[in-house]
Parts: sequence; C-alpha cells; structure tokens
Amino acid sequence: MRYVRLLFILFPIMANNAFAQLQKGNIFLAGSTNSSLTVGSSGSTSNVGTFNFEYTKITFSPIAGYFVIDNLPVGVFFDLKFENMYNEQKSRTTEYGVFARYYILKTTKFNPYLEGRLGFGNSITKYKYYNSEVSGSIFSGRVGAGCTYLFNKHVGLDLLLAYDYKKTKIEQSSEIGSPNNFTNKTNDFTLNLGVVVLLGKKE
Repeated sequence: MRYVRLLFILFPIMANNAFAQLQKGNIFLAGSTNSSLTVGSSGSTSNVGTFNFEYTKITFSPIAGYFVIDNLPVGVFFDLKFENMYNEQKSRTTEYGVFARYYILKTTKFNPYLEGRLGFGNSITKYKYYNSEVSGSIFSGRVGAGCTYLFNKHVGLDLLLAYDYKKTKIEQSSEIGSPNNFTNKTNDFTLNLGVVVLLGKKE
C-alpha cells in the first residue's frame, strides 16, 4: 500500500513537470512531411489488356501557433504538395489557414490531442498529353486525433490520423478545346508523422 500511495503522490508531480511546456504563453511549432508510392493506384481492363498506373506524392506541412490557454495552441498552417501522376500529369498545390489543437490528457511522455483546421489555397496541374493547364481554388477542412511523444522539454515526435475534406473549383484551358469549369470534392484519411518543437517553457 505504501508504494501505491507513493505513486499517487508522485504521478501528478511528474505529469505536471512533463506537461509544463504546454502552458499558456508558450510557442508551438510543428512540421510533417510524407511521401508515398501507389497511394491511389488505378487501372483499366479492355480487350487489348490490363493497364495499371501509379503516382507519387510529396507534401510538406509546417504549422506555428501560440498557447492561448493551457493545452490549447492556436495558429496558422501552410501546406505545399507536389504530385507526379503517370509521368503525364504534374501538379502543385498550396494551402494555408488556421488550426487549433487541444491536448486532452496529461502524461509524462505520451500526450494525446484533438485537432481541427480550416484552409484555403490554389492548385495548378499541367497535362503533358493534352497540352493543357488546369488551375483551381481550394476550400479545405480537417478533423483528427493524434499523440505527441515528448523526448525532452522542447522536442517531440508527432503522429496524427485525420479526416480531410477538400472542395476545388477548377478552371481549365486547352489549346484543343474551349474553357471548362467544374467543382471537385474529395474525402481522405491521412496519416502524418512529424516533429513538434515547444519554445518558451516556464521553469
């Protein structure tokens, strides 16, 4: 019983010290990058055979925020994405907006959280075969849950599983056809691995 009582006394002290860097007034920085192969492979079958296509995607996603209250950083994000599909289609997408993250549990190392985002942006896609270019304006939203594992007082490893919604209004121009406007909507689940940096820890 003595050891159990000692744990009950020590755990709040340990948790408070480990979680002090998530206090109001501190600065929150994070960044993630991911690359993937055959993320959304596609194919077709006809009387002449079966064809499979692959694409690569690289995304860089820095965010910066400020703890407005304990456990709650609020700030801005900027996403930059490059895609190369079938070696025939290349695109660049930029998104920016606001985010909020709330750490829901205080522990010594593992700190789970909930996160939400709203953003805007634009995309440019070039089609080699059709000799055309497509541009679009983007509205996006995200809700997700994750966990930050703290190596020390200022640096941690971050893992986030999120649902992403995106609506893109597209304007297309081509040398072989008339302009074409349409709206594209996507719903994705994303797994991001990144690094968190916490500055201004109160001693």
